[in-house]
Amino acid sequence: MNPGDVRDWLEQAHGDLRYAKLGRADRTILLNLVGFHAQQAVAKAIKALLVKHRLDFPKTHDSQQFPVC
Repeated sequence: MNPGDVRDWLEQAHGDLRYAKLGRADRTILLNLVGFHAQQAVAKAIKALLVKHRLDFPKTHDSQQFPVC
């Protein structure tokens, strides 16, 4: 994924959100996977906002490293 494309980040976020919603509807899916995909959706949506506003962010999974908007 091109880190500079807002649309790509939002599509990825939407995909993770869909998986999280599927997990909530299907009780055979472990809740930790639902939580993981929900967290991923939020992180990718934040990255989309950062890209949109041309704010640099490190390549990390640690959301505490994101700049404050």
